[in-house]
Amino acid sequence: MRKTFLALLMLAFAALSAHDARSAPYNAYDEFASHQGANGVWHYLKFTGSTSTYGELTFHESSHLGSPAWLGTDGDLFWLPAISKDFTEVHHPEYGDMLHMHPGDNHSRHDVVLRWIAPDSGPYAINMSLVAPANRAGAGSDGYDVYLEHNGSPIRDKINVPPADDEIWHHANETVDVVAGDLIDLRINHIDENGHDAAYVDLQIEPIPEPSALALFALGLLGCLRRARRR
Repeated sequence: MRKTFLALLMLAFAALSAHDARSAPYNAYDEFASHQGANGVWHYLKFTGSTSTYGELTFHESSHLGSPAWLGTDGDLFWLPAISKDFTEVHHPEYGDMLHMHPGDNHSRHDVVLRWIAPDSGPYAINMSLVAPANRAGAGSDGYDVYLEHNGSPIRDKINVPPADDEIWHHANETVDVVAGDLIDLRINHIDENGHDAAYVDLQIEPIPEPSALALFALGLLGCLRRARRR
């Protein structure tokens, strides 16, 4: 009986250790960096809808509206911080710090993309909070759309952010089964040159324990309880 108990306990710990090794929670703000592949998963991109192509943004230590920031190349998004951290200085007591994201100008017509590349296979929970700042009803403003995608396919319906004067919060909590190397994209599209299409984003992605790991842990715990009762 003692050997059986020890075996169950070892299996439980092995299962939980395997889950811990699969990956840790990921936070786009905390792990924001000046290089592509930050923490092994984060990439900062632009998307051109007319050609359905992605390209990497370029990191600059200084930009017109924030320092440092990811910007476009060859004049695209030259002055605009497409993805930045220090520019935002946004902190909400419930949702924490947030990244600033802004699609391209009317010349480049680029969407801006925050990409997470799955390091392991399994189920993941995706938690996103997005705030559309106030004063978005400027001249020519059309608002913007926000997409959450898995390998280019929508995970949920798009979020439309209309022109408005008030601040609007949006939240998404989704569960996705991924294979290592799969792409999870948070994309904000370019609609028009209006100067009122910024968003502040909190994106967190974390693994969900596999049922087998939980079952083994439960067996180990049950063994502990039975042994304690016999004593």
